[in-house]
Amino acid sequence: MAPYAFASKFARNSFTGLTRIAIFGDERAGGGLDLGLAAGRRSEVRIGYEIFDGKLRPLVGAAGLPILHGSAGQFRARYIWDGQDSPSVPSRGTRAVATVSRVLQSPGVSHPIAQLEVETSNFIPLGQKTSLFFNISGGSTFHGSAGPFQVFELGGPFRLGAYFPDEFLGNHYVYSSFGFRRELYRLPQLVGKRIYWGGWYEAGAAFGTAINDPGPVVVRGTFNLGIIADTVIGPIALAGSVSPTGQSRVNFSIGRLF
Repeated sequence: MAPYAFASKFARNSFTGLTRIAIFGDERAGGGLDLGLAAGRRSEVRIGYEIFDGKLRPLVGAAGLPILHGSAGQFRARYIWDGQDSPSVPSRGTRAVATVSRVLQSPGVSHPIAQLEVETSNFIPLGQKTSLFFNISGGSTFHGSAGPFQVFELGGPFRLGAYFPDEFLGNHYVYSSFGFRRELYRLPQLVGKRIYWGGWYEAGAAFGTAINDPGPVVVRGTFNLGIIADTVIGPIALAGSVSPTGQSRVNFSIGRLF
């Protein structure tokens, strides 16, 4: 049994086409309770319920947009298989996470919806310093349209890095990446483990903004080149990204990447 509580506050972009029209403040505070079963050293199953109070309010641009505020509650079941040799920057192994959710209520959701998301991360060593990796993930909303707190998002570092975070939203999404990482430098023990450099290509699409209407499925891609440091505070990445159509960004991120 694992009770938990959380609170978060961050900025979310809003787009019309590829034009950013506003920035919203996304505030959430709540908690939940999970019941878990460890099926061996590498896998676990969790079933639980989560509830939170959420608020979306415009911070920049698009004056006059309404504030969205209310409570959200959902049942969730999650299966995790983790066969990788590191939780931060692996060199080998596979990690897979499958999550099924039943959203009972949420702002912008008129009736209960169900969602499924599957994420995989795979590393194949080519030697002591180099590994190939490929990641595949996807999600879908069933029997309804996702609300603003449940909609799937693409854009930002390691999620189509040449585009802004939250640039592409939808009831469904698919995403994949393929690349390599190679050891560049060993950090002092008090600072962390290693610094890597790498390159990878991403492709993905978020689609479906209405019930039973997938809409146009536009697949976008991004070329990325960067460095990743495995430090005592977690992985830190700095990468430059460019799309085949000319969009480009430099991204800095801290936290789990794969």
